Amino acid sequence: MTTGFLQPYQSVVQVRKQVIAVLYSDWTLSCYNHNLKLMWSQKLNEKEIPISSEASLLVSAISIKKSPAGVILVGGRINGNYDNNNNNDNIGGDSDKRRMRRGAEQEKMEHQKLESLGHYCTYAVSGKTGELLWKHEPGDFEVHPAYDIGLSSFTHFKLLFHKYLLHEGEVSWHQYSSAIRQIMPHSWTDDFDTKLELAQFNKDKKKSDEPGVTDHISKGKHFN
Repeated sequence: MTTGFLQPYQSVVQVRKQVIAVLYSDWTLSCYNHNLKLMWSQKLNEKEIPISSEASLLVSAISIKKSPAGVILVGGRINGNYDNNNNNDNIGGDSDKRRMRRGAEQEKMEHQKLESLGHYCTYAVSGKTGELLWKHEPGDFEVHPAYDIGLSSFTHFKLLFHKYLLHEGEVSWHQYSSAIRQIMPHSWTDDFDTKLELAQFNKDKKKSDEPGVTDHISKGKHFN
């Protein structure tokens, strides 16, 4: 349970009233106004997997997508008994591709063994209506369209696997390494130390001595 403001701060004479967010073990999130009247209740995870540990909530006045009325951020760890819907059935063809597929599937199994130890799910919910704006769950993988194209060679299949088989909306932390280092070190001892905080992360600037490269990058062109 946590409290916070959904309206952004504007002036000292502004009257803001806090809301109360309550997260239950079955992933039901309920929001109450300052009079303890239920505003809405939302089931975030339909897989019937209870939260095992490290649940955390954050009420914020930030805007995400089309939700100007603030958001509630939710996080929690679940145990590894869940379904992973990802598959590579459409990967096939010649012998190189078949070998690539076997290697990728083996890599995927190793990855799933690690995830079976537990996965931290996160959600962003509209503070006004309870509408789900964003989520990160186990199994939310997407295969990049370029994945099949990249199977022409068996070389570096692990690099291709990690590059093109990611969670939806996931990018490598290396793109934000400078911003991440600014908030380190991070101290974490046990489950009770888990909490959600807001921070601004900007992508690292690309360095190049080649003239005109920055202009091409800004226009969406890629270099190999």
